[in-house]
Amino acid sequence: MPTGQSVQHNRHRRHAPLRHLVLCIAKGFSASGLDAALGRSIAPLLSGLPPVLVVAAIALFMTLLSELTSNTVITQLMLPVLAGVATQSGFHPWVLMVPATIAASSGFLADTLGLESFLVPSPSEIADVMWQDRSLLADNAWVTFYEIAAGFLVALVVGLAA
Repeated sequence: MPTGQSVQHNRHRRHAPLRHLVLCIAKGFSASGLDAALGRSIAPLLSGLPPVLVVAAIALFMTLLSELTSNTVITQLMLPVLAGVATQSGFHPWVLMVPATIAASSGFLADTLGLESFLVPSPSEIADVMWQDRSLLADNAWVTFYEIAAGFLVALVVGLAA
């Protein structure tokens, strides 16, 4: 390794072919009109959902994707698709694009701001802890399910009685 070259730079160079491939795919999405076509096909699925839920789902999706590859590449790939989804759903494109960009950059922002991982853990760290504690989560999920079912039944009975 040449003098002055960081390990970080070397790691990014190793993943450069994948980054270039995804960038080419992103350019192909835009050039072929596939981004608009995907927007038209995804929009009906989101049409009945509240905007807050749509934004939260997109933010989660972008955060998870940015764990797999470069946040810049994923953002370049997804923003044209999200613009099409927003336009077809009747939202201003920024409503979906700004949260998606922030979510894709969340890991970078946490590192840049020097936040400890216990304050802002990465999605992979969260998934690892959830896997380690899966029996505890499963037990509590059943309790939550029973409470939801009981609440739904009480609401149904009260609603039918009224």
